[in-house]
Amino acid sequence: MSMADRITVMKDGNIEQAGTPEEIYFRPANTFVAGFIGSPTMNMLEMQVSETGRTLSLISHSINLPLPKDIADVIKEKELAVVTLGIRPQDVHCCKQGEETCKAEVFVVEPQGAEKIVALKLKDGTVIKSLAGADVPLKPGQIISVSMDYKKMHMFNPDDGSRIDRC
Repeated sequence: MSMADRITVMKDGNIEQAGTPEEIYFRPANTFVAGFIGSPTMNMLEMQVSETGRTLSLISHSINLPLPKDIADVIKEKELAVVTLGIRPQDVHCCKQGEETCKAEVFVVEPQGAEKIVALKLKDGTVIKSLAGADVPLKPGQIISVSMDYKKMHMFNPDDGSRIDRC
């Protein structure tokens, strides 16, 4: 990505997305592009859409994410019952109890110098990755509180993998 002004991502001879490295990284057109660009790869979670009162949420066995209005409106408009949530490892953070999106068990810690890649096992057994500073004390088996940055989340239609854009 650092050697070109524009990139084309192809799959099976078809162009999936063409654009600047920033466009492809920050606004992937579909789940293939989202998983292809970036290391570690983007976490992908299948989430059920749930409406309680005036709040639309994405839920799984491990996560309950109340959605901001702009995202909720788009999902309602598309009448989706399931959404694929994409979140990059650098947007998954250890946090204080009470501020979490979910709890997770530290599964594997991979030191990388200034940072570490942390595999986190959610309650339902799903493993997601997070990036943490080398100085963050994490050990396998430890239960931690995890937050996800709403502004950095990506939503995809699980039927065709296409990006769901915000209003």
